[in-house]
Amino acid sequence: MNRGALGYVGSYFVRNQPGLILSFDGVLPTPENIRSHRYAFSTDEHLYTRSGGSPEARAFATFVAAQRALLNSSGIY
Repeated sequence: MNRGALGYVGSYFVRNQPGLILSFDGVLPTPENIRSHRYAFSTDEHLYTRSGGSPEARAFATFVAAQRALLNSSGIY
């Protein structure tokens, strides 16, 4: 165990743990700050598949893309 260590975790998993959430340059990792990239330690996630990929991979990518509106309204992204 390293008591001085920092770790990366999805904001959803620490939303009810204010003691684990760190601000950087006075900016908290709120959904708004993450979406606008004001919070320096956030990044977009990307999903790629080859055009000739398996039907299962294409179906999964289509499913994830269709969930964007749900994610946007959830308040966790």
